[in-house]
Amino acid sequence: MRYFCLILLSILSTSLISPCGSYPCGPGELHFQLMGFTDHETDTIIIRRLKKNSQEIISSTEYNPGNPVRFERIGDTLRLSAYPADILLKSTYDYEMVFPVAGRTFHIKAITEEISYSKKKGLFGNTKEYCMNGITTCMVDGILNSTFKFPNTVYLTK
Repeated sequence: MRYFCLILLSILSTSLISPCGSYPCGPGELHFQLMGFTDHETDTIIIRRLKKNSQEIISSTEYNPGNPVRFERIGDTLRLSAYPADILLKSTYDYEMVFPVAGRTFHIKAITEEISYSKKKGLFGNTKEYCMNGITTCMVDGILNSTFKFPNTVYLTK
């Protein structure tokens, strides 16, 4: 009986302590908004994913009327409103974004991600709430841009 009580006590203590643990948040995603572009100039966007600190192209995706990205206009700014998840930029790559109609290319590098952790929830620590790391800065055409004012968002000006 004593042996059984020790095992039961051990299991209960472990179960109650496990909610104190934490787990890493998911990778951050950098959104972009376009300033000074016409709707027509954003009909075609080519995004090249590059090996970090290199010009080696890993993948290239063209978004056009057949593979569309939708924007919402707020004044002179276009904000992504309907888009595939792969258009968001991750810190593990550098990027080249080409707007052929506008004649504009952006080089986005050094995307800095702040690693965050979240605590487990629930009586037995089996409930996790999804969290995402924050993107703090990135370089656009060699100029450092902070994303603190508009979290995880960079503004690209024509």
